Amino acid sequence: MLAQAANVLKERRLPSEFLYILDDDMLLIVSFRLPRETYDYLTAATKIDLASIRVGDFRPQFQWGHKYITTENMQDYQTLDDAIKHIRRDMETDLVTEYMKKGTLDD
Repeated sequence: MLAQAANVLKERRLPSEFLYILDDDMLLIVSFRLPRETYDYLTAATKIDLASIRVGDFRPQFQWGHKYITTENMQDYQTLDDAIKHIRRDMETDLVTEYMKKGTLDD
């Protein structure tokens, strides 16, 4: 599975991007000065390709979070820790929202 994920990242991400694996199994992709359209396309394409990974009959789920930081909002993200904190909060919100949707669909 890791080889498949690495292949997706190799094929979908730009050579100018930096990829970091943080100590809590979080993958951080840092992109510099991408137009919003390019950023959105790369994000969507990467999500789709990662979602297609299969390990036997199992399809692993990847939790996804991102921040598009610009000169207009950079005051909100003074440090890397600030950005990661916001990303984690958004991912937690997405997880709760997804859980609640599934709960209402099961009713």
